[in-house]
Amino acid sequence: MAGLRVGITYIRPCVTEAGKISAETHLAPSSEESADSTLEFFDSSKLCWALNSSQIFNRVKCSEKLGIAKTEINGKTIVISKGGRINVRRAEDEKDALRTTRLVSRAAWPAMICSRCGKAVVECVAGLCARCRGKDCILLLVGPPDSTSTLARVPETRTVGEILTEFEASQYPVFNEVKANLDEAFQILRSVMAAPSSDTSFDSIEKSIRKKLEAGKLLAQKLIAQSQRQVSASAGLTFMGIAVNLESLSHTASQLARLVQSRSDSLLVEQAWRIAKDGYEALWQKDPVKVQELTKSYAQLKKRLGRIKGKRQKSDLRKSLEKVAELGLHFSRIISMRLAV
Repeated sequence: MAGLRVGITYIRPCVTEAGKISAETHLAPSSEESADSTLEFFDSSKLCWALNSSQIFNRVKCSEKLGIAKTEINGKTIVISKGGRINVRRAEDEKDALRTTRLVSRAAWPAMICSRCGKAVVECVAGLCARCRGKDCILLLVGPPDSTSTLARVPETRTVGEILTEFEASQYPVFNEVKANLDEAFQILRSVMAAPSSDTSFDSIEKSIRKKLEAGKLLAQKLIAQSQRQVSASAGLTFMGIAVNLESLSHTASQLARLVQSRSDSLLVEQAWRIAKDGYEALWQKDPVKVQELTKSYAQLKKRLGRIKGKRQKSDLRKSLEKVAELGLHFSRIISMRLAV
């Protein structure tokens, strides 16, 4: 299986402080994986969010436009570029520099770009990457690149369903806290979709949903950045992927509600929303069999939507209905994805 290169570009004495060193590491996909890859290793906007939300760095300064972030931790200055270079200044020694690089790599994991599809890792685990489906993203299978590891090893993986089962059984407090935020966001959306109307004001509703999802994502990022175990980081990434899916569902549902004009439209909305609801429930029930049923329901809905003809508004309605159902299908498929543990 193709992996990731973690290349140490240089280690040299620090020019600004005697006795300290500077080190630069370059994270990159292997040559096999990079043939069809983007030139960027990090998604700039997601990198800025991840560093600021990890709660382990001081004075984070980040430019999405330039794709460069600068932060501090324990007296060390760290510069990260969107190309995958991590520069650590004023480290005590080589071990300290590599350990700090590992810390950055873990915290920035959700922002790393899958070389197969060009999307951020968090979007891959959300099921939003069609090219990785059935193959899996290498960054999910091996986890964040580890500059402290000197041994090549075949990474251990588990399905999302197995990871969630372990966390649920352990009564890990953060599991219930994150899930509560995600469930509350979904329930707000569910109450609106029960009676969609073009008169519905989605501004305050979307704000409430965003607030819950942001709280869930912050807890998930803290789990990724601060956990000592890879399985915990993978659980955090899963939670964040679910939140990303819910964000897309909320946005699409708000568009859909504004397009509903007739009883027949409402019946189609009901069918699409049932797939979304069942997909979300199947995720937490960890029911892989449900995927087949939802795939069949999705195909039936698409067939019905194919009969919708008319003006642009009808076309927008069809696209929104299909997207709502598709996101529901993504929820159910998340449980079978494999992540590093």
